[in-house]
Amino acid sequence: MDEKSKTFIEQCLIKLWQSLNLDRPSNWDSIVDFVMEDIAVASSYLIDGNFNSDDVGIAFRRFVEQRQFPRVMEH
Repeated sequence: MDEKSKTFIEQCLIKLWQSLNLDRPSNWDSIVDFVMEDIAVASSYLIDGNFNSDDVGIAFRRFVEQRQFPRVMEH
């Protein structure tokens, strides 16, 4: 992803935090990196290089879910 895409993702996440009346979290860079990677593999970005704010929201939800409900490793 290019810098323009990263900036768009950061703006979407900032709007999300503002709507929840929250300050920017200390793990901001980790969240942005996760969202960028998730969008790169799980959205239409792979097909046409495009994504939107809904994709950012979905990727952030996956970030939260991954930390709340970690996958159980099979033995």
